[in-house]
Amino acid sequence: KSPRALLWACAHNAPICCSIIVSAGLDPNVLVNNGHDSAITPLCLAAYQNNLVLIKKLVTLGARVNVPAITGE
Repeated sequence: KSPRALLWACAHNAPICCSIIVSAGLDPNVLVNNGHDSAITPLCLAAYQNNLVLIKKLVTLGARVNVPAITGE
């Protein structure tokens, strides 16, 4: 259950993979280090990409819209 797996699925526009990863037990609200001295949630990444399909999928899977990134965003 790697948090990076969910971030990868979002980065590669793979909503089915997101479902599989979350069903395996990974929290959809996990903060993942993005390699730039900060961390983001998969939902933050989907929003940044303006990917409505992923946003809807992640919210359906339990992602909360008010989880802040480490930087407070």
